[in-house]
Amino acid sequence: MNERQQPAWSGSYYDDDTLFDFYCESVKGDAIVPTTTALKKDDTISSITFAGVARNKSEIKPQFKKGDRVYANWIHDYDGKYWYRGTIDDFTTLPNKTHPIYGPVRVYSILFDDGTRDKSLSEDKVMREMDYSLFTDKKLRKSWTKKGITNEYDVKSDDAYARYRGWFETEKTGKMMFTSLTDAINAYGLVIQKKDTKKDAK
Repeated sequence: MNERQQPAWSGSYYDDDTLFDFYCESVKGDAIVPTTTALKKDDTISSITFAGVARNKSEIKPQFKKGDRVYANWIHDYDGKYWYRGTIDDFTTLPNKTHPIYGPVRVYSILFDDGTRDKSLSEDKVMREMDYSLFTDKKLRKSWTKKGITNEYDVKSDDAYARYRGWFETEKTGKMMFTSLTDAINAYGLVIQKKDTKKDAK
């Protein structure tokens, strides 16, 4: 079985300082800040096509597909406080459970790297593999929080994903909502590259 990790989310609301008191040494090798591609000097932010943008709040949840690499909260261990690497084995969109604001609700089947399987993990207990690394490495946490990238929540919502996981915004892209931290960092990098390109052109 994989070495146990400190949790990224423990199933209740938290603030950044609480979350990042946890340091996950074993994922440091996975934590590679995403790269970006260059922009044309006449591009504007509104003309850039960013990955992972939610057009409205019903699209803030990542739509994982079979085979995607993730970290997931194995609920049978330590009261669901620990997260492990695995692969999306399958998923089900729950009938008659669509939230009026945050859209369809999914349940995931996860095949963990140690060979165990959990067939009924709620969507707030599954996250993109790269996002986990960016959340749990202290140095990487500082690199994106200092740039004005924030994790936004709806703490009053009865939708578990919106309440505990939320979405991401950056100072450079305003109220644009990103479904993952990795996509928000990529978007921030594209905007910065655009500005640097304009300076070089003067």
